[in-house]
Amino acid sequence: MTIKRNKLIKELIYKCKYLGIKECSLVLHNFSINEIQNLTNEEIKTFHQFLDFDDITLWDFIISSDKKILKDNKMKKLIKKIQNFNKSI
Repeated sequence: MTIKRNKLIKELIYKCKYLGIKECSLVLHNFSINEIQNLTNEEIKTFHQFLDFDDITLWDFIISSDKKILKDNKMKKLIKKIQNFNKSI
């Protein structure tokens, strides 16, 4: 599992670096470099799913405190982690 986890982490870090919106890339790339190793396997899967959203939706989730449209609690928790990380830098 460790090899698969490490490979997925590298792929996610790379994907975060090259998103279509530069601000989104900066935020998510910084988060992925600094925090992804601290995420559980389940949170990493959720982060992978999160990155499947289009760039504008990703950015809206990052800057908005209103996540009522999301029904997935795992996704809501992950977005909150990303937002809290960005407040700390």
